[in-house]
Amino acid sequence: MGNLLQQDDRRFDHLIGTLKAIRASIVRMKRFEQDEPPEDFAGLPLERLFLRLQTARFDAEERAKAERADRLRREAEDRVSEAVQAANKVFIDPGSRLDTIRPDSSGKTPREMAADSLVGLGRF
Repeated sequence: MGNLLQQDDRRFDHLIGTLKAIRASIVRMKRFEQDEPPEDFAGLPLERLFLRLQTARFDAEERAKAERADRLRREAEDRVSEAVQAANKVFIDPGSRLDTIRPDSSGKTPREMAADSLVGLGRF
């Protein structure tokens, strides 16, 4: 085999190019820089490998989405807690104040505005 490859008659250029493309695709897919496997596997049984790489990317994206959703939920809870604490210091009946729809809030209560964003918390 080594002797065949040493003979530089260009018979294996396409195969070597395909193998290099496969290797590059594997590296890019491991780094999540590429979504799809190459079209040509040079006859090698690589379908399962590329399926695992695609599954790993999907799983990582789903984990990132779940982590982001969890972080946003915690931030909203923190803003509502901050609004409740501020209302407790200022109002006699903070619950009614927090749960009353304000005319300047697109039909939202101060509690909902605080949960939506820091801007909503600031408007409270």
